[in-house]
Amino acid sequence: MFCFFDSDKFIKRWFEFITYNGLERRSYDSDNRYATFFLSFHSIFPDRDGDGVADGVDNCPLVANANQLNTDGDSMGDLCDSDIDNDGVLNGVDNCPANANVTQADIDGDGIGDACDATENIACGPTSLFKPMNQADVTVASGWRGTLCVGCGVVTPNNIIDSSLTNAGRLTTVVGVAAEVFARATHGPATTYTGNKRVGVIVSVPVGLLDLSLLGQIRITTFNNGTQQQAYGLGSAVNLQLLNITGDATKYLLLVNTTNNFDPVEIAQSAVVGALNTLDVYAMCVAPPPL
Repeated sequence: MFCFFDSDKFIKRWFEFITYNGLERRSYDSDNRYATFFLSFHSIFPDRDGDGVADGVDNCPLVANANQLNTDGDSMGDLCDSDIDNDGVLNGVDNCPANANVTQADIDGDGIGDACDATENIACGPTSLFKPMNQADVTVASGWRGTLCVGCGVVTPNNIIDSSLTNAGRLTTVVGVAAEVFARATHGPATTYTGNKRVGVIVSVPVGLLDLSLLGQIRITTFNNGTQQQAYGLGSAVNLQLLNITGDATKYLLLVNTTNNFDPVEIAQSAVVGALNTLDVYAMCVAPPPL
């Protein structure tokens, strides 16, 4: 409540007596008469954080947030809400803090949840989008087909299925010989990849950089129970992509999309006159289809 004298001076005194600290304020008129307001404007409409929004309607009354942004539409503004998207996962550990995603699914393992990840992180590793075929039940077979080829073959093929992505098996053909060398990774009989998948093979060349013009003799093939399922060569769904897991611009991911069930994955290199005759293969990797 308030008391005053000289009602004709009320408006003047109102502005004179208002304070922003809630304290009583006195002022004297020319006749030494005074008026006292016991309630200031901010005692009636407090704004403790000074953001221009009164506490009674401020969704963060102790944190200045003039825009009142409230992503999840609850009673708390984003600046003071420990769970902005209201999915039960606190902001500090939520991989999509502004998009509700209770499961925290992160198919490519890049730390950004699928619900807010616009770009896949194409990488191969135990926690990455592509998982290497290097489990305990995986074996590798290698050799050559076609005309007798002295000097053709695969060196250190077991490197293709070990736990390291930095050592490789080397496929070598001799220029001008009608032969093909191959390396095939196979799980035990209990494992089959079903439904749509992506197969990636990490490759490089010993000298220089790979480009599409050098890949005319490369083929990736899937099998199931010993029967060929799908074969991919240049111009038939092979995509050449930099492998961003290593940061090594000399390594690439040969990527194909599969639709048939499979287990073994094979990469083969044919001998072609004047073309690539040595290819390093680091791993064979499998991923779900794109989101």
